[in-house]
Amino acid sequence: MFGFIAAAGTNTEEHRLLSWELSSTLDIEKADSKIGLVVGISVSGFVLLIVLVHTIVVVWSRKQRKKKDRDIANMISINEDLEREAAKERVLNEVKIISKLRHRNMVQLIGWCNEKNEFLLIYELVQNGSLNSQLFGKRPHLLSWDIRYKIALGLASALLYLHEEWDQCVLHRDIKASNIMLDSDFNVKLGDFGLARVMNHEHGSHTTGLAGTFGSWHMNM
Repeated sequence: MFGFIAAAGTNTEEHRLLSWELSSTLDIEKADSKIGLVVGISVSGFVLLIVLVHTIVVVWSRKQRKKKDRDIANMISINEDLEREAAKERVLNEVKIISKLRHRNMVQLIGWCNEKNEFLLIYELVQNGSLNSQLFGKRPHLLSWDIRYKIALGLASALLYLHEEWDQCVLHRDIKASNIMLDSDFNVKLGDFGLARVMNHEHGSHTTGLAGTFGSWHMNM
């Protein structure tokens, strides 16, 4: 606290300054600048963090997608290899078995070839196609009872030969309408021995487990 005294003639006046506070706009501007700097740094850091997290998620997702695509491609490749090997074994098995069989109600194998792992079997011509095409094809035929009986008798004769009359017992294991071929006189020509198994007659009623493909035994005549 300080003061001063002033006089004018005989009269005197005393003035006292009890407090004195100085302020400047520079301090306010500095404070605002610091707040703005802190806010700017915080926002920039938050945005940078979001961008970083998003980048990590995108990179990880792409890696997972590529890994999944590679796994799928590898699985497809493995399955194709297995299918080729299985098809090769199925064809070789059919050639090995049917080339030894001779019966009027079995389709006769004329020849076969293998080029670049592509197998081709050549059979005798069967003019009336398969029983499946006769019954369920684009132009199904109404087979008479005489023809139906002839087909059933021919199939039974072929199975009797396979099970009992040949040197060994042959289990076809895939009897269905599409594997029963018919010649020009509707004589049965049983084909497709890809799933067949050869057994000794001494095994009797020994079973080989379930086998066959879609449509086996479904021959609604």
